[in-house]
Amino acid sequence: MSGHDSNEAIRAALAGHLLFAPLDADRLTRLVETTRAVALRTGETLFERGDHAERFYLVAEGQIKLFRISAEGQEKVVEITGPGQTFAEAVMFMQDQRYPVTTQAISPAVVYGISNSAYLDILCNDPESCLQLLGDLSQRLHMRLNEIDTLTLQKATDRVVRFLLERLPEGKGPAQITLPAAKHIIASRLSIQPETLSRILLQLTQAGILTVDGRRVRVEEPARLRAQLHA
Repeated sequence: MSGHDSNEAIRAALAGHLLFAPLDADRLTRLVETTRAVALRTGETLFERGDHAERFYLVAEGQIKLFRISAEGQEKVVEITGPGQTFAEAVMFMQDQRYPVTTQAISPAVVYGISNSAYLDILCNDPESCLQLLGDLSQRLHMRLNEIDTLTLQKATDRVVRFLLERLPEGKGPAQITLPAAKHIIASRLSIQPETLSRILLQLTQAGILTVDGRRVRVEEPARLRAQLHA
């Protein structure tokens, strides 16, 4: 686990995250003592939809995809999380505390499993932590509402362009983006077919806007990429 499983590493990761930053030393120590590090191989499942939820997770290393399988057997990626991001924290407030999605590592990963009961006990006595969590969950709700707009109102090209723009560093000149996952996973995240994603990337490449090399995408003309949203 490359040192990720030590109490010192867990403490540093938790202390640096907004959900745990308000905790005093004693409360943070209590939380660290109930947190466990889990190493995952590529393709390994952390939990499945319907499993009883006793923990939520902070990604220390690698990437995790959250997904559901439709009645037709198709995989729909709900979210891709990376280092410093948390997932499944909302489940601790559900009446039926079961995970609503399945999670799988899409690269070698290490995650920290934080005890729901330990964190809830802290929240009962720490108003500032409650506000931080409410802010986090409100932000996630806002993101989900924006996602609904994107997936229902925007055409496929707009979805791909917006996905790239969200990852584009500030500046007017050429910039490189590393896609966070394989193209078929990103396509599922955007609710399009993998061949549709490939076609759109090819069109943008032929237009001289992008250069694509595997998961590395160089945006040659950011202004022209932004203009695609209004085309």
